[in-house]
Amino acid sequence: MAGEVKIGTTEAPTEPLTAKENEIFEREFPIITSALSFNVSQKLRLIGAKPEEILWHGINDWFQYYKETIRAAVQIAKASLQPKAGAFQGMDASTGFGWMITLPDHLVPTSQGRVWEATPGGTGWRGYIHNGAIGDVYNANPLYMRKETLVVVCGHVDYSGVANAQRVQYELNGKLLPVANLEYGFQLGSLPISMLGVPVIFKPAVQYRSRAYFKTTDAQALAPLAITFATADWLRSPDPTQPSTTAP
Repeated sequence: MAGEVKIGTTEAPTEPLTAKENEIFEREFPIITSALSFNVSQKLRLIGAKPEEILWHGINDWFQYYKETIRAAVQIAKASLQPKAGAFQGMDASTGFGWMITLPDHLVPTSQGRVWEATPGGTGWRGYIHNGAIGDVYNANPLYMRKETLVVVCGHVDYSGVANAQRVQYELNGKLLPVANLEYGFQLGSLPISMLGVPVIFKPAVQYRSRAYFKTTDAQALAPLAITFATADWLRSPDPTQPSTTAP
C-alpha cells in the first residue's frame, strides 16, 4: 500500500518495494557505497594521505547508517519519477528505474559544465549548486530537478587537495535548510569528507539551490556524496538534460 514518509524537511508519497526490488536493493547497496569509497581512496593516494586513512572505511559505515533513509528514497522515487517509474531494476536497469552514483549533470546547470571542479570568484558565501557556476555570486533564481530524477545527498568530499569550503546550505522549494559545517571533516586529518546529519533529498521537479562558504579562492572540487535514482531511459543518455530554471 502506498504511504508517505518524512525525511528531514522532505515529506513525500511512497510506493512500497516488492520482495524482488528489496532483493536488488540489498544486493547492490554495498556496491554503490564501495564505489564511492574506492574512488575517494584512489584520489587520497595521489595527494599523500596516510595509509590508515586510505584504508579507513568511514564512508561505507556512514552510508550503512543512512541505509533505511536511502531505501525510503527508492520508494519516493518509485512513486514520483515521471514518466511513471515502474519497477526498481538497480544499476543495470533496462526498464523501470535504477540508481547510480550522482554525476554533476544531475544537479548543476549547463553554466557549470559537467564537472564539480571550479575556482570561486571570491571568498565568503558563494553559489554552490545554483543557477550559475560553482563559486559565482549566489543566484536568486532556483533550479528545477528533472522530473526523471531524484537525488539523495548524504555528505560532501573535496578531491582537489585544498578543501577550502567551510560550510554549505541547501534550499528546497524556497525553504532554507540548516547550515552544515564542513570544516572539521575537511581539515582534521587528510580525509576530506563531511557527512550531513540528515540526507537532503531532491525530489523530481523540486525547486532548489545551494551555497557554500569558501575561505580562499583556490581551485576546488567540492562534490556531493550522493546517489541518483532515475528512469531507465534517462540513465542510458550519455549527456542527460541538465537542470535549469525552467520547470520540467
